[in-house]
This record gives sequence, C-alpha cells and structure tokens, in this order.
Amino acid sequence: MALVLVCFAVTVVFVISLGFVAPQNVAVQVSKNIANRMQARMIAESGAEMTIAYMRNNFDWRAEKINGVWAQDCPYADGTFTVVAVDGEDTDGDGTVEGDGDLFDDPLDPMTLMVTGVFRGAVYTVRARIHMPPTEVVGSMAIGAYIRVGEASVIDSFDSFLGHYSSANSGRDAFVATNATDSGKVCLEDASKIRGNVYVGPGGDPDAVIEMRGGCRISGTRKALDEPVPIAPVDPPVGMGASQGDLTCSGTVTISENLHVDSLVVDGGTLRISGDVTIYAEEGFRASGGAHIELLPRATLNLYVSGPVDLQRGTRINMDTGDPKRVKFFQMSDSDVTVDQGSRVYANIFAPNARTQVLDGSVIFGTYSGHELYIGSGSKFHQDIRGTYSSWGQGEGGLQVRWY
Repeated sequence: MALVLVCFAVTVVFVISLGFVAPQNVAVQVSKNIANRMQARMIAESGAEMTIAYMRNNFDWRAEKINGVWAQDCPYADGTFTVVAVDGEDTDGDGTVEGDGDLFDDPLDPMTLMVTGVFRGAVYTVRARIHMPPTEVVGSMAIGAYIRVGEASVIDSFDSFLGHYSSANSGRDAFVATNATDSGKVCLEDASKIRGNVYVGPGGDPDAVIEMRGGCRISGTRKALDEPVPIAPVDPPVGMGASQGDLTCSGTVTISENLHVDSLVVDGGTLRISGDVTIYAEEGFRASGGAHIELLPRATLNLYVSGPVDLQRGTRINMDTGDPKRVKFFQMSDSDVTVDQGSRVYANIFAPNARTQVLDGSVIFGTYSGHELYIGSGSKFHQDIRGTYSSWGQGEGGLQVRWY
C-alpha cells in the first residue's frame, strides 16, 4: 500500500513538472522566433540601405536596372535578402503599385522599393517610396518663362565625368523644365530637336504649352511638373573690394586672385585662371576675336556680371578641361547673355532675370537656370548630366526616401 502511494505521489509531481516545463519551452521558442524576426528585419533594412546608397552614387541606375527583381537571395549576416524595385507607388493603399512598368522613361516617376530579409525561416519585408524632386534632377535646364529652339538646333546631354562631349559621350537624358503654363511657352521649330524630357509648369497642359512646328522632335517625356523648379536669385559676391576700373586683355593675362572691375573685355587674347578665382564685372563682359579663357590645373572661375554678356567671333571658354562645373557665370541683371558666331563655352549659367541666346552655330556645354532661353541658327546646348543642380552621384541628398 505504501509503495502505491509513493508511486502515485511521484506521478503527480511528474505531471505538475511537465506543466511548468511545457510553457517554458514555448516561451523559449517564442523568444527565438522574435530574435529571428528581428534579425530578418535587420537584414532587410541593411539590404535597403545598401540599395539606396547604390542609387545615390550611380545616376545611371534607371538605365542599368529593370522593373522587377534587382537582386535575389543575397547572403548577408547569416541570412539573405532580395531586392525588388517597381515603377510607381501604391496611391490608394490597396497593396498594388500603380506605375507604367518602365523605370527609365521618366526621371520624376516615383519608385517602390521592397527588400525582403530571411533568417532561419523568419521573413521580414521593408518598403520605401523613392522619389527625385525636379530641383534635384541631373542635368537640369530650369527656365522661369520661355524657351525657343529653332533652325535645326539641338538640346541633348553628355557626362562630364567621362570627358568632353563627343559622339561617344552624348545621350538622350536632357531635362528641360519651365514654370510657364501658357500656350506656346516651349516652342520648337524648323527641324529642331530635344533629346530628352520636357516639363511644363504645375497644372499646365503639355500639349498646349509645347508648340512644335516644322518637323521637330522631342525624344522623351512631356509632362507637367508637380512643383515649380526654383530659379534662385543671384547675390553679389562679398569681400571683392573696390573696382579697379576696366580690364582689357589682348595678349595673355593670368589671374590668380579675386578681381573687381567695371567691365571685362578679352579681345583676341587669352585669359588664364590660376587657383579658385572670382571676378566681378559690374558693367559687363565681352569676348571676341577668337578669345580664350583657360583654366590651369585645379583652377575654378566664378564670374559675376551686372551688365550685358557678349561672347562672339569664335570665343572659347574652358575648352581644355571639358568640365562645366569649373566655370560658373552669374548674370545679376536682366541684361542679355549672348553666345554668338561659333563660340563654344563649357560652363554652368545662372541668369534668373535675363534672356540667354545661343546663336549662329555656337555651343554651350553645361547647365542653365534662367528666365528665358533661345537656341537658334543651328546652335546646340549639350547638358551635363553631372551638373550643379543635383547632389546625385555625390553620396548624399537628391533622392527622397519615405519608409512605410
């Protein structure tokens, strides 16, 4: 009898012990699942950050990548991640991304990024909306009012990181944007071409704002902007000291420090820039007769002008470097900027209140932000897709990322 009671007691204790052990085992498994899911989330977020870093440092990602799977089962931290990129966004919250399936056709289209991390059976997906505002688009041509391209003239693009513009370094990535919404404010005529995208002011009708006559072509998108492109004002340079009067260069002159003059004229001579130089020409700047402005190694030039800018008769500016970012023209008044008679200029031009004219077979290589632009007489504007209007490709800024 005593043995029976002992066996019964042991059985009861064993059953009670199982009651304590079973929840503990469940708790341990739950803790492991939570830890695994947290690790899967870390892998997914790391994969997303690496993908966004790639996009910020590679302006060609739209051309290089497809709409769909970018990377699959990539090993990372003892797990894997898969990257999927889809053109468009989920606008109504139904889980479906609305887009046209083409990452390349419009640089302003949003994109939905989905990165899934997997760790020991746990799965976690992060999602982000990727967007490039018009103020950050590579190679911008930002125009406040009116643009006219006529007489077989061309706007296209090139990449200054690859060197000078050439047949091998040219493309269809031009970005032309105006804030205008009135009819005919973008006018192409006489077999002119824009090899890239054209945007009109917010709320504007591209079919009305863009007027095309005489066999013209636009190779890319025609849309209305979601927000205006800013045309930033130009402030006078500071710390320039008193004006030294008029400066005329007819031979070879080297400038290695900041200079304030009434007017600057380069007439058949060569102006060489050494170091980082700012020149302020209050009454205007004129170059003609095969004049040259050359930049010595590592030199840069910021040229501020309050009067007319007239570059004519085969003027050459910054042709040796082929890098427009090393020369910046700032037109501070409403006086015209004219590039005429076969002149060629590598520069970025800022003329918020002025009209810029490129005439008679002349060429500008760079970017433009101004009030009006006219390109005619077989002239060309080759936009630098690495221009100053974007921090794209510099590792920071540019892309707008919204997690959800």
